[in-house]
Amino acid sequence: MHYLGAVKREDLEDCGLRVELNARHLLLVLLAQQQQKFEAAEANLPDIETANTRVARMYRKGVHEAILSTIEELVSSVQKLCALGCDLVANDSHALPKYIMAGGMPCNTASSETDTEDSSRSKRARVESSLEQFLSTVLITEAAFESDSEFALAAAQVDVDEDTLLALFVIRLLHNPSSAWHAAIKRLEDFKHPMLVAGQSEEYAEMLMELYEIHEALFPVLSETFPEVFPAEQFSLDGFLWAAGVVSALDVRVVVRSDGAAAGGLCVV
Repeated sequence: MHYLGAVKREDLEDCGLRVELNARHLLLVLLAQQQQKFEAAEANLPDIETANTRVARMYRKGVHEAILSTIEELVSSVQKLCALGCDLVANDSHALPKYIMAGGMPCNTASSETDTEDSSRSKRARVESSLEQFLSTVLITEAAFESDSEFALAAAQVDVDEDTLLALFVIRLLHNPSSAWHAAIKRLEDFKHPMLVAGQSEEYAEMLMELYEIHEALFPVLSETFPEVFPAEQFSLDGFLWAAGVVSALDVRVVVRSDGAAAGGLCVV
């Protein structure tokens, strides 16, 4: 699949950019594991030269080359998707899937760049820098807290897990028009996590109870301790349930190296 170039809306509207990135991460992890197993087995093969072993060696070489070329293609496609994500943010657009944006703004994943096999240094440098840009300016992680010094200072004193901190930060972003992520979060204002509207299943009840308990443990204490950062009217239970749903539904793992290493965060484009 090629997404940079003549990108059509239907290419991403069913699953979205986040799912495409997560799928490539999973495939790359599996291929990296197969590559390691293959190379370990290859190192232990007996050094016997016969017609059959020559054929087997050629076959194994072909398999290994196929694994390596597939890994290279996956890494390249991740870099292109990250470049697309940066373009979407620059154009105040998104590639969120239909199930999230039903009734909301239409996806706009068009790009003016043509999709060629050009491997010039300038293009490669642009794509690689787009990966770094995506991780630092598009993906919302704990590192993003530094963009809001008041929140970062308060968050450093709150002993909760990363997902809860991200949920609190999402609420903060929703009410902070000066934030670079405000427009993207604002698009999700009417989003409801499927688990939170699915019905009274046992799993639903457990998830809801856990979120209730987290919110009860944090508020009103945080609102009283840091009133400017966590105003009570913004950090209500309903607001926290919404933000927790956003964090749960839009998490992403982005491949950063061909060995399967990845960075994680929240993808809201």
